[in-house]
Parts: sequence; structure tokens; C-alpha cells
Amino acid sequence: MTTTNLLNIAVAISVSDPWEFGTHCGVGPFPGRVVEQRPDVVAVKLDLPLSYAGKRLTSVVIRARHLSDSLAALGKGKELAANFLFTSNDNVSLVQGAETGVAAIGSVRPG
Repeated sequence: MTTTNLLNIAVAISVSDPWEFGTHCGVGPFPGRVVEQRPDVVAVKLDLPLSYAGKRLTSVVIRARHLSDSLAALGKGKELAANFLFTSNDNVSLVQGAETGVAAIGSVRPG
């Protein structure tokens, strides 16, 4: 869980899985900016949309991949393994269950 204010920080997202994501979009880094934050999750607006599986992906919801990690590491300048949910919703929301999209894993670092 994080209490560090991450709002408006720039991040760089790299995707390692699914393999097809890298084939279609590259593996990154994909730059974006944190637009919403909860203790264990952040929403990021991508600087440039991605096109994958017929979808225009503009935002991503990010969670730390491992229970022992925290998104607060971003505020300390560190990279961490992460779970991603890329979405075509321009107004991404962290309301649980509100988002659908393309799931992926990889890493995120301050950008």
C-alpha cells in the first residue's frame, strides 16, 4: 500500500507478456502520467494511444505484481514489476469493476 502522492508523475511502462502485445505494439517503454491514485493501484493516461486487437488503448490501470512490493517505489525513483489493465476509456476510473480491457504484465518506472 502506498501513501506517497504519485499524482501527475510521469511513468514509463514496459510490457513482457502477453507475447502478442509486444508483436503488435512493441514492448515499450510507453510513457504516461498518473491521473488517479488509490493505496494499491494507480490510473495512468498514456501520452500516445496504442492499437491492439482492434482496440485503441489510451489508459492503463496499474497494480504492483508482487504482494511484497508497493507502488510507493515509484515515488522513490524505483522500477517495479506490475500488472496492467490497458483500456480504451479516456476517463479511466479506479472504481472496482468499472474497467475492462487488455491485461498484461511487465514493469513500470518513473519516467
